[in-house]
Amino acid sequence: MIIFWLIVVMLLLVAAGFILWPLRRPIITSGVSHAEVNVALHKQRIAEISKELEQGQLNEEQFTKAMQEAERALLRDVEGKEKKSSTGQASIVVITLVLIAMVLLASGFYWRLGDPHYLSEKTKYEHVLGKHQQELRDRLKTKPGDAEAWTRLGRLHVLRGQFAQAVSAYEKAYVLLGDSNAQVLVDYAAAIGRSQKNSLIGRPEQLIHKALKVEPNNITALMLAGFARFQQRDYKRALRYWYKLKRIKPGPNPSIDEFVAQAESVTGRKRPIIARGPAIKVVVALHQSIRNKVNANDFVFIYAQASKGPRMPIAMVQRRVSDLPVTVLLGDAQAIPGMPPAIRLSRFPKVVLKARTSRTGQAVMQPGDYYGNSKVVSNKYRKPVIIYIRQQFK
Repeated sequence: MIIFWLIVVMLLLVAAGFILWPLRRPIITSGVSHAEVNVALHKQRIAEISKELEQGQLNEEQFTKAMQEAERALLRDVEGKEKKSSTGQASIVVITLVLIAMVLLASGFYWRLGDPHYLSEKTKYEHVLGKHQQELRDRLKTKPGDAEAWTRLGRLHVLRGQFAQAVSAYEKAYVLLGDSNAQVLVDYAAAIGRSQKNSLIGRPEQLIHKALKVEPNNITALMLAGFARFQQRDYKRALRYWYKLKRIKPGPNPSIDEFVAQAESVTGRKRPIIARGPAIKVVVALHQSIRNKVNANDFVFIYAQASKGPRMPIAMVQRRVSDLPVTVLLGDAQAIPGMPPAIRLSRFPKVVLKARTSRTGQAVMQPGDYYGNSKVVSNKYRKPVIIYIRQQFK
């Protein structure tokens, strides 16, 4: 840390030199000084006043005032020269103040935008990793058949960006374990990929497929398998791996979502609907008896209510009569915005599914609206629930 601050001070001094040196240098003028010019002008003025007195242009009183004025003008010039002579001292003060300001500003920016402990922390981190690596190497000298130690050594090499050494360590672990350990196969494949400019084509992809035979639902293996296909422009197979990953682990995945969107754009495929948590498939249709009693533009609210608990909807979607018959999913993803987390379908084991029409779009059922309800079902009900809208609210 001392070395770091010495470097900072040296750089500040160099910067200060570039900025402040022009302020310190004296201004070079031609040979005649300012004082000499003033004295010459004063003498010339005295001569002119004396000549005017001799010629009768000035009386004695006027002559005296003119001489006094000339002397005052000379004094003013001398005082000005003395002030200018002090600029050397003033410039030293300015330089000192500017240098202090530079240090304070630089320190402020550093503490605000940087981390004063970064270098020491990074050095400490590298030291700890290096120490662990050496301990593992010492252990492997006496126990070269320790597959776990080779695996750990490979991971440490990856953390330090030493990908060629990581591949060597994982190779030793792979020889000892064979195709039995999916995670080692995946880590080995990833290390080879990093060592060949992030390409998973060839040997890495072979190892990934072996890992998927051992663990078909291995998240990392599915992700890398998709990337291997994506790199070869086999977008359909890439999507297969990634869609399976999302079925196992729903929700946003920053590692692949952008690539999924690109692959879908190229292939024209659309991502299947993936529900987070329990979700019920609901099929809503108009009963034949009321088809002529509703308008195509009427609203249709399809929602779930807890069989025991709050009466407000815990999941809801909105459609139009013209959309019927329609199939929708009701789950936590369809919760009403602004409702607390406790008002979710996943929080209520038993629910009732409902559908109703509305000409006004109001949330509260009005006389003249038509509706239909399901029986009480589990929030994990797997079969489609069919609702016919047929009854009129009066």
